Amino acid sequence: MSTCCKCDCHKPKPVETFTHEGSKVALYTDDDPSSPREYDNLSHMVCAHRRYTLGDEQRREAETEEELRERVPGIIAILPLYLYDHSGITISTGTFGCAWDSGQVGWAYVTQESAESMGCVGGDWTEEKLCESIRMEVEEYDKFLTGDVYGYVITEPDGSEGDSCWSLLGIECARQEARCAIGLTREEGAS
Repeated sequence: MSTCCKCDCHKPKPVETFTHEGSKVALYTDDDPSSPREYDNLSHMVCAHRRYTLGDEQRREAETEEELRERVPGIIAILPLYLYDHSGITISTGTFGCAWDSGQVGWAYVTQESAESMGCVGGDWTEEKLCESIRMEVEEYDKFLTGDVYGYVITEPDGSEGDSCWSLLGIECARQEARCAIGLTREEGAS
């Protein structure tokens, strides 16, 4: 949040403010967020699109499920990826129902190796639970693609700047993280 001068005329305006345990919280849209695909993920997203770089791996041509399974051994859960492109883009594991502006763009899958490396094997880690994890990761990625990403800045009761955090996916997540940060600060101050 840098400004070009010392006045507040160019300072971004918060999308929401609230008070929690005496601290003021300002939520801002994050204009330069980190992609959730940059971190450890259970699934791998492979996409083919002529205008956008999407997911984890770009292909020149779309693949069928059979072609993908031939190329990538050990897939144990897989879902199609669909893109809707109209005044912005959004991605989902379900169709959008618009033949003109949407269609399948790729696949999201989990291999035995990735499941093992993330500790997602045995017990109740069924194919359906792995597919639900894929859906959750795609929903997170969609928030990134649609700009539903926020940061918070906390102002302490004495007026000093407290904690801040950015690249939070969804405004509810930003609210919860800010409240949690205030609670942790209070606990540290009490000890």
